[in-house]
Parts: sequence; structure tokens; C-alpha cells
Amino acid sequence: MSPFSHDRMVTATEISDSIPYPSGSCYQYISISCGSQSCSADGVNWGSPVAVGTYLDTANLQTTTFTPANAQYVKITALSEAGGRGPYTSIAEAHVFTGAALPPAAATAGSWGLTIDFPLVPVSAAIEWSSGRLLVWSAYAPDQFGGSTGQQTVTAVYDPATNLVTGRTVTNIGHDMFCEGLSMDADGGIVAAGGNSDYGTSIYDSPSDSWSDGGVSWLLPPLIPLIAQFLEFPSNVRL
Repeated sequence: MSPFSHDRMVTATEISDSIPYPSGSCYQYISISCGSQSCSADGVNWGSPVAVGTYLDTANLQTTTFTPANAQYVKITALSEAGGRGPYTSIAEAHVFTGAALPPAAATAGSWGLTIDFPLVPVSAAIEWSSGRLLVWSAYAPDQFGGSTGQQTVTAVYDPATNLVTGRTVTNIGHDMFCEGLSMDADGGIVAAGGNSDYGTSIYDSPSDSWSDGGVSWLLPPLIPLIAQFLEFPSNVRL
């Protein structure tokens, strides 16, 4: 088996804007962890990636949507395998959908950048001040929040310098940070207070790329019923 990266080229219609990957048996399993999609008119000369990211490690249908582009071919590049099971990737079937229209010219209306696929539902996000990387997280699981044990949070980081998305499950703080209060402390640390773990507070330190326990949240027990009653999910406040 040749080492990464692995490429697969798909014939596209003239205006392309998404690639769905169907689920099924293990032979239909898409196992790309980090990868990208690029467009070409001739299959030889390729433009910059139109989408990058990391897919969730699942056999379910996965779709990448990107800004419509004129293309005859779309190239899927895999840089690693989703579950770390070996130097291989697999896609049994891939489709390219036709976009409605090309976007307006950037000089008159601006333009969107490339699409970023995360291996989770990014409920919360923060910019790391020291690196410009984007930190996101979901809950105790990548795609669900109910029934949490309150012991972990699934996170991911997008690095614009490399276009890579790296996933991590944070367990050392014993905190499920789904729907937390989010702020930044005086040192630039990202503070997540409350969430599925009502009384937890955790702090992310960007230079060391690490999470630490910040102590008890300000969300004290007398306030919890009041907040639930009014369906209010506030961010952190100064006291």
C-alpha cells in the first residue's frame, strides 16, 4: 500500500458545488480523516482546494458542500485515515451535484473562502490568539448532546496555515462543555463555564495547546431553574 496522500478523480458537470458519499457496508465506508477537494477543467491542471477538513469516523452519508465552480473533474485527496487503522482509504461511491449558478465576482460582492469539514457538530468556536487557529467543540459525542455523563468534550482545531483539521477528545478536565458560557481571561485563555456539566469551568491555553480545570462555574444551583424556565443560555458575565 502506497503512503498518503491518496487521490481519486471524479468526473463532474460544468458547475459543481457538493460531493455526497453514501453509507453502507465496510466496502462503502469512507475513511478519510484529513483531506481536500479540488476542481479542474482538464484533469491535469488543478486549482486551489475548494474544501478541506476531517470527516467523522462513521459509515453514514457524508457531504462536502463548496462554492460553485466551473469544472469537468473533481479530485478528492486523502491525507490520513479516520480511525488510525492503517495507510489506506476507501470510497465505494461518490457523486458530484450541479450548482445553481456561479457566485458573483469577488471585486463587486466579495467571496467566501474554502469549505471546512469538521469531524463534529461545531456548537462553540473560538480563535486562538497566539496562532490564529480555530478551536471548535460539540459535546461528549461529536454529533449528539443528550444523555451526557459530563466527563468529556469532543473538540477539533482548524489551522489556516496548513488547511488541516485535527480532532481531539478532551478527558482530563471531566467537563462536557456543550452550550457553555464562553469568554476570554486576561491572559488570553479561552474560558468555558457550565454546559452539560453545570458546575464545571475549563480554560484552554493556546500556547501550550492544553485544557485545564478552572474550578466551579458561576452558574450556581439557585440560578439553574430560572435560566431553564426562560430558555436563556447566557455567555459569561462580570461579577
